[in-house]
Amino acid sequence: MRKDLNLIVMLTWHDVTVANAKDIFLESKGFLASDWGFKVAGRCGADHLLGTIYYKSVQEVCQEYNMSYSAFVALDEDTRMRAPIADVVSSAKEAEKRGVTGICLSAFRYLGDEPEELLLAVDKAVTAPFYIAGSVNSYERIDCLKTLAKLRGFTIGGAFFKKNFAPFAGIRIDKAFAMDSSAETIVFLDEKMEPLNNFYVWLDSRAEEEAVEINTHFIASEIVNTTGQTPIDPVYPAAKILWFRKNKPDLFKKIQMMFMCDDYILWKMSGQMISHGSSWCTSYLWDITKKEWWPDMGMVPFIQLMIQH
Repeated sequence: MRKDLNLIVMLTWHDVTVANAKDIFLESKGFLASDWGFKVAGRCGADHLLGTIYYKSVQEVCQEYNMSYSAFVALDEDTRMRAPIADVVSSAKEAEKRGVTGICLSAFRYLGDEPEELLLAVDKAVTAPFYIAGSVNSYERIDCLKTLAKLRGFTIGGAFFKKNFAPFAGIRIDKAFAMDSSAETIVFLDEKMEPLNNFYVWLDSRAEEEAVEINTHFIASEIVNTTGQTPIDPVYPAAKILWFRKNKPDLFKKIQMMFMCDDYILWKMSGQMISHGSSWCTSYLWDITKKEWWPDMGMVPFIQLMIQH
């Protein structure tokens, strides 16, 4: 996921700031979007001017008020872009020389050639960050933008008001599903993300010998200071992993992922392979002080493979 690519929500439609822009912002400011834009406004404390063709006078005003300035390049008088790709690239590089913060392109309104070819050429040629404004109106176009290394942001305005991204456009989520788990049930998955065996439930106590082996390897104070847990019992994941390693060696070699039961349910519901320290703190694999896997436990041969996953 591109964490450095920003959505700029434009409170505009047909190039005009909508009449209820303030109301929309106040209703939506708690959402994940951190950048908001509009056309003409009064005193508002903006920190980035995105647009206008380059004017030195505009750049000087932005510098005076400590504002970033990303100017449009290669626009004709009617604000359309028709120049050959090489000329657009040349115009972008010229803007860089003038010291602008970034470059702004209306790439999806490009009339000269395929927008994707233009974007790739600019991305390859420039060093300054650039922004896309206008007609980002489909998930396919957003996917295209994600591939551009120098791109730092893109605007969406009218496409939200036209609900191009339905069924979720304009929907505020007021209800959500929450889940908690206090049991260390664990499952091992192969390269196809299919369970290699049954789930090993919390109260499965077959790993008694393995628990003794782990407690022999570590002193009690070391375990409690690192994991927050008392010496391990056979019901906990580290002991179960060792048991699985000893008793199911062929299956153990095929492990590509392991989940606690709540991780598995979250993955099935959302498609995301995510977890959290509060779940793994009882695995005896998680260092609660450093918020990372416990490397000393990982050095134990029978645990090492699982730490790598």
